[in-house]
Amino acid sequence: MAEGRGEQEFTRFVQQTRPALRRIAFALSDDWHEADDLVQRTLMTIFLRWRELDRRDTMAPYARRVMTRLLISDRRSSRWTRKSSSACRRRPAPPATRTSP
Repeated sequence: MAEGRGEQEFTRFVQQTRPALRRIAFALSDDWHEADDLVQRTLMTIFLRWRELDRRDTMAPYARRVMTRLLISDRRSSRWTRKSSSACRRRPAPPATRTSP
């Protein structure tokens, strides 16, 4: 019974906050498809922890914080991958050194 009530509360939370989260996600990413993915991942993250979260009245700011951290994490990992792989390709081979016998 309590599980059903928790799911109802989460559904109500999603209905109330999803439009605002989507607008914020678009402002952060400048791409509607990425914004939709970001909102979905944010809501999934919150849903997985929903039973553990105590202060349901402050969930909107928490959701924005989760979303921002997910985006930063994505950007860091893609930037690191992009820079490290391109740096490897562009790095010239070191000059051969001759050692005298």
